Amino acid sequence: MKKIIAIFAAFCALAACSKTEMEGVVDSISIAPEKNVFSGNGGTAEVVVKSSGDWTLEGESEWVSPSALKGKDGDKVLFKAEANDSEEQKTAEFVFRTGKATAKLELTLKGFSAEPDYVTLSMKSTSLDANGGNIEVEVKSSVDWELSGDCDWAEPSVRKGSDGDRVSFSVDPNETGAERTAAFTFAAGDCPVPFEIVQTTDGAASIEIVSDRNITKSYSAHTFEVNVISDINYRDIRVVIPEEASGWLKHEVTIEGEGENAATVCFVMSPNTVEGDRSAEVQVMAGSASDRFTVFQARKSMLETETQSIEMECTGGLAEIPVTANIEYEISISQDASSWLSYVRKDGDKEIFSAGEADAKRTGRITFSEKAAPEGEEPVSFVVEVVQKGPALVTMSGDFSSSRAYAPSWNNAEVLTGMEAFTVEGLICLDSTPAEGSYYSVFGINGTFEIRVNPDNEIEIKYIENVYDWWEDVETATLSTLNGSSLEITPGQWCHFAVAYDPEDRIYCYVHSGKELAEYDYDYNNIETLPAVTLAVPYTETETEENRNFWIGYSVDNGHCFDGKLAEVRIWNKVFDEYDIEDGNHMYTVDPSSDGLVAYWKFNDGNGNVVKDHTSNGNDLQGQTLNGGTWQSGFLWQGVSLP
Repeated sequence: MKKIIAIFAAFCALAACSKTEMEGVVDSISIAPEKNVFSGNGGTAEVVVKSSGDWTLEGESEWVSPSALKGKDGDKVLFKAEANDSEEQKTAEFVFRTGKATAKLELTLKGFSAEPDYVTLSMKSTSLDANGGNIEVEVKSSVDWELSGDCDWAEPSVRKGSDGDRVSFSVDPNETGAERTAAFTFAAGDCPVPFEIVQTTDGAASIEIVSDRNITKSYSAHTFEVNVISDINYRDIRVVIPEEASGWLKHEVTIEGEGENAATVCFVMSPNTVEGDRSAEVQVMAGSASDRFTVFQARKSMLETETQSIEMECTGGLAEIPVTANIEYEISISQDASSWLSYVRKDGDKEIFSAGEADAKRTGRITFSEKAAPEGEEPVSFVVEVVQKGPALVTMSGDFSSSRAYAPSWNNAEVLTGMEAFTVEGLICLDSTPAEGSYYSVFGINGTFEIRVNPDNEIEIKYIENVYDWWEDVETATLSTLNGSSLEITPGQWCHFAVAYDPEDRIYCYVHSGKELAEYDYDYNNIETLPAVTLAVPYTETETEENRNFWIGYSVDNGHCFDGKLAEVRIWNKVFDEYDIEDGNHMYTVDPSSDGLVAYWKFNDGNGNVVKDHTSNGNDLQGQTLNGGTWQSGFLWQGVSLP
């Protein structure tokens, strides 16, 4: 019985031992690399598998395929990617598994329209003396890179990497008695870049930069020099400029310096046209010895705005000027505006200014200037014109969209009778364009003297001219039209018109819109005379072709009603020119007692149906409104703010 118990105890101990040993086994697997990026042209990536036991590979993809689906510790798997046929980036994921342990591989395929693959090196070649040593190269690349090339005396620290990695090359002493070269190639995607190490038979050389090691330049083109001391001939001194700076920084020449072992290294720097600052660390080498300096080039000074001018209301308030700048700047206000315009604050990319209430139109300038321009550069600046409106000179107008005005009787007809030289002017705002073949009547008497707007939105004049026929020896009165394309007005925009009637010279028409004055005149060739014009004709209830009334905003029938607004309509008994029209605030207001002013309908009454004549002649007009096709007593008024 004791023997059986002993055997059973031994069996349990053995089982317990086996269970402990089994529980002590831990599954493990790792891969290198864990990620890889292919260019749009595809390619091959190698993955090394380290595992505690046999492994299997899981995952599928239409664009990449593995060389094996299972293996053992230390095996290599090649993943071959096809070229991408679309602009979209593609991804794939594979899982290596052994027991319960897994390792994930992430693969990316760039789109075919992506930027071309690139590899840039901090140096493309270097030279060491016979003593050997270490050389470090920084690699920048669009995708993961690989290093190829073998050399038994120059060994790289790694053979694969990604953007920004550094590779250290360990170079053995040269005991061969001859110069030797090691050739390597860095490749990313379909872009290879060679790298070369040259080892001489010379002993250790020395080199030292004795001028400024920190060179700072403005954004313009420059040349500069670096002074060095070296125990080798100046012709054998080498310069290594980082690849990323090679487009804007060039080694021009190395010349013999002043003094023993001195050399001067000359450089050329291109203008900085990019948005940011740029810098580079440059190596000056003698054999394997080297010294470094840093060169910095500032970004181009930028100070600009899309706002060339700002307009402020007469009531004052705040105005914003957006500013784009990468420099510090100062703001100045012109002396003529310093009493009413002031700087308030900065709000994001906007500068805020304030103006008080104005009793007349006023102007000024705000200048933005670079505070501290780089040495040798002119400060950048820009100027914004500021205009503050004065109080409105015209606040009311007559709305002729369904109104008209006429004189049922004349208080003083004499001043508007038999006029040989006169000027009619006013402010006009067209609401719509006349129909083809029609017109809007603005002012006058149909068949005698009438100011119209035609379907081309042009001001035109209908007038009587006396034409002398030399062949028949007779003079005939003919109704003619004066119009020109320069007299076009824009619907919805207020402008000033003036028609000057000068029988001894010609007829002028002026249209002033904003800052521009359009002029058109008619030299009437064989016309002997222009007949005198009478506007103060007796009113008749029923018009005929021979007996037409004086109207503002109407002529003949409802189809020629002026669709728009009028203000400041005046008649002068003298001929005006452009200098008279543009004199001060003439377009918006005049003194009712001005010399030669014979009728002045401001259309500022604002209510009722009487349009007052503001001269002492008292030729007031009556207003009518169109209601259901019938004209009735009344008038439409429209508030405005001009200028």
